[in-house]
Amino acid sequence: MNLDSFINKCINAVSDCVKAASNGADTAQAPAQQDAQPSFALAEDTLRQFLNDYNCKYSVDKVDEENPRSAHRYYFDFQGGHFVVFAYHGAGIEVMYPRIVDVPERYLHIVRATCNQRNMQDSRFKYSYEHLSQDAEVGVHISYFAEVTTVEALHEALEACFGAQRVFNERLKNAIENARDEGTLDVERHFNDHKRERFLISNQEISHSQEPDKSYIMPEGKFALHHALREVMQRPDITLTRMQVIEGEKVSEVTAEDADLTAIDLGAKIFDTPAGGEPGFLCPTLVAVAHYKTPLSPNPDEEYALIVTMRAAGTSEHTAFCRVTMVFDQADVSLRNSILSKADNKMPTSYSFLIGSDTTSTQQMRAEAEYMWKDALIKLEEGNANDLTEEQQLLLDVTNGDTAYNMYWGRRYMLANRYYDAIAHFENAYRCMRRGFFSSNKEESKQFLQMMFFLGFCYCELRLWEKAFFYLNIVRTTGNIHHVMEYVNVLANSGDIRVFREIENIVDDIRQQYNDDDDIPEHVQSLLSFLRRRRAYSLIEFGEIEEAEKAFKALLDDPESHDYALSELAYIQKLKAQNEEEDASPKEGEAPSEKE
Repeated sequence: MNLDSFINKCINAVSDCVKAASNGADTAQAPAQQDAQPSFALAEDTLRQFLNDYNCKYSVDKVDEENPRSAHRYYFDFQGGHFVVFAYHGAGIEVMYPRIVDVPERYLHIVRATCNQRNMQDSRFKYSYEHLSQDAEVGVHISYFAEVTTVEALHEALEACFGAQRVFNERLKNAIENARDEGTLDVERHFNDHKRERFLISNQEISHSQEPDKSYIMPEGKFALHHALREVMQRPDITLTRMQVIEGEKVSEVTAEDADLTAIDLGAKIFDTPAGGEPGFLCPTLVAVAHYKTPLSPNPDEEYALIVTMRAAGTSEHTAFCRVTMVFDQADVSLRNSILSKADNKMPTSYSFLIGSDTTSTQQMRAEAEYMWKDALIKLEEGNANDLTEEQQLLLDVTNGDTAYNMYWGRRYMLANRYYDAIAHFENAYRCMRRGFFSSNKEESKQFLQMMFFLGFCYCELRLWEKAFFYLNIVRTTGNIHHVMEYVNVLANSGDIRVFREIENIVDDIRQQYNDDDDIPEHVQSLLSFLRRRRAYSLIEFGEIEEAEKAFKALLDDPESHDYALSELAYIQKLKAQNEEEDASPKEGEAPSEKE
């Protein structure tokens, strides 16, 4: 029961007594009412008995008992700890163990995060902090409530306070050390950013029972087919010949002789996002039919059709969104798939994704990035590195304004699921930083490797496995768990045979570092669960259905993997049923069985 509950209970008790007295309640009702309420006298007498039994010297500040919110305050020392007990009139006692630790005020964010963490994990004690501005420190207090207690229970609770103090101090010490390693004291924001990255990584664990999400946002509301064909569909072989565009009731046609069809901005035909104005749409739906040729066709003069549908999908404060669906000609899809050697790599017949148009101009974006970059350098020069944001920390060793601009917005877009936007910025920054790689210092090299991780992550989201592997293969040995997880993701999702060897090597490295399972930290346990899921998924991809089924059944006992394992086990049962139907049906050229 919390403090407000006790106070409300006290007020209600006093109110009942006053009403009973005013109504002329007889004196025989008083003992019954007294027995029904928590006894203030019993709680205070028990406290005094405890203090006498354990020879604790104490002092008391008494207050007016007529006030229902008042409390006697007892101050005493017990086993080297100084305690304060508030004995509330008509309720119970609150035990406080004040200032279990004092730390400099620059660690305020870490203290707050640690208190929040302990309050969620410890149901017995309440952890609070106080900003001691006069001492430039932050003090932490432990407290708990009891309506009626015994001497033994009070002794046990005070002993438990010392244990809670040790646990809190250890957690706080580790949090401060981790914050120093990460270069930030705002651990809550740092944790949220890392949690967001981990959430995005977990979404890339493609499940067989559902289609992977391909949603992403194009840069600045522009949508030209050469971006989609080159970056998303990987179809540089396509040559557009003509295009019909249907905007509501308006129909227009453009040929390759009139303009470069791949460079036509279809986004400008549906978005209405003036700089500084409200985002909107020129029309609710737009359809474009692009005719094209490909040298992969047996007949180079044969034309195919690509249908692009753009539909308004709502607005936010600064952005208008629309859903784009691109459907390839079935004849061309069949042609492409006949060239591919593996059915696993079949080209899809359609793609669907989200694009957006921002009312923020490029000049405003550059101004914001430049401000954040210069502000980061000023904070570092003035010794205020702890005030840097996550994006600003990426800019500390940047010496070029264009690189700062691309790194800043690349990071912003990546955390907002705008992977296509992020790639454009990260690629520009990568090319600039690559030229000075061998002359860079340790921090610059670390920054460059993180840039390659971001690129690999974004390419993985767009299912461009080869490009993703190029970057992630470089950063897989940095020791960063996120880098390792993303590297395994691209191997598993692309059906790379190396996934089994790499998972086995990673697990062996972990076993060598931790001899006992109980010694493995929580974040490493999470990595092991991730690796088991990826291995079992890959077993299905390589036809090892029985072994995969055993692996997923073993994962049912893992809370982190339970739901994913159930989904994949259902998919395995579907595969088995399909295999049984295929085995039962007669093969081509075979006579049906006598039973049939």
